[in-house]
Amino acid sequence: MANKISKKFSAEFGKKEKVLNYACQTYQLSRPNKVGAVMSLIRECQPKTINEWEKWYFEKAFTEGKSPIKITPEILNELGERLYEKITEVVIPEWQAAFNELSLEDCKDYVYNLTVRRTYDGFIREKSVVNDGLSKIFLEVKFIESENDLDHFENKYKGKVFIIFSLDGEIGNKEVLKEIQKEIGRLKNFKT
Repeated sequence: MANKISKKFSAEFGKKEKVLNYACQTYQLSRPNKVGAVMSLIRECQPKTINEWEKWYFEKAFTEGKSPIKITPEILNELGERLYEKITEVVIPEWQAAFNELSLEDCKDYVYNLTVRRTYDGFIREKSVVNDGLSKIFLEVKFIESENDLDHFENKYKGKVFIIFSLDGEIGNKEVLKEIQKEIGRLKNFKT
């Protein structure tokens, strides 16, 4: 079977891509509250061409939040200007200082810390969210650790998989609790 190669419409930024991506994510300039729910919009549109998608996006896209703002090309340009300011005024000076201070010992300590200590911190945080949070909210549910393959997990148990964000040991996306409760109800009705 021949591999189908699809044409790409996105631009290549070469070595600049990592810096642009880092700063855009760090300063949350591509979040739904800035550019709208783009994946939801494109799935709703189901475009056949890039022009169809671009037209749909600028007709339908609004920022998410209490006071939604219509997305325009000018809004995206403003976000690009903010990205440039953040990179030139914050990221480059911070990285230059970090490069000048970086040592072999820092690199060794970082890899060890990331692998051992941060993994442990995340494990403890996950346990806290489940044991101190979810299990006290959903008393009738037995929580088990998920398998690595979440798709397989869904098929095995016939229920949806939910992702919980932990912020300092607390549930960061509390809106998911309503979805979990709804799924519990669906599964109870499914079993009877």
